[in-house]
Amino acid sequence: GETTDTLEFYLSGNVEIRTITGKQSEILQCDECYYDVGRNVAIALRSRLEVRDPKMIYPIYFDADEMFRLNENLYQSNNVEVYSTILPSDPGLKVQVREATLEMRDIPKRGLFGSQVIDPETGLPETVKQRWFKGRNMVVRLEGVPVFGWPFVQGDIDDPLGPLENVTIGASRTFGFQFGTTWDIYDLIGMEKIDGTRWHLLLDILTR
Repeated sequence: GETTDTLEFYLSGNVEIRTITGKQSEILQCDECYYDVGRNVAIALRSRLEVRDPKMIYPIYFDADEMFRLNENLYQSNNVEVYSTILPSDPGLKVQVREATLEMRDIPKRGLFGSQVIDPETGLPETVKQRWFKGRNMVVRLEGVPVFGWPFVQGDIDDPLGPLENVTIGASRTFGFQFGTTWDIYDLIGMEKIDGTRWHLLLDILTR
């Protein structure tokens, strides 16, 4: 008989593929799916990827008409909506991205002052898991209305809105309607962050 290393499935209906790594979990939900167990490859149609991690307050959702799992560490989609909320039914703020990838990768574990942490038992450098998101043609939508666009986005999904760090809305007699945003320029230009530094863009609209 076949072993699990050679099994291939076509599934339709309420499909869920769950991956659990320690305290982190990924749930790929879709209407239709081809899944190659041995290579850990999947093609999911009308899909939603839910990522849960103890470091994040709310789960992060990736919605796509077509999503590819290229291996156990890499997802890809040509058009995806990203958001973080308690319930995925009606998120107010979404990031829409084309040519998107989500990759699980090992990065060096850093100490308090940025130095590489060494495992005292093995003498080898320690690493930590990081989910790294990249995409092109980003559009930020607030309640369905586009409020910002940028040709490139990347970042750790522990920060689910990528380069967008803060959104404020208000009104006053002096300034009128106020809409303010704060952006991480390192993420906007695709540059690795320099330890101990911050680089922000403040983009605001004041109608008066």
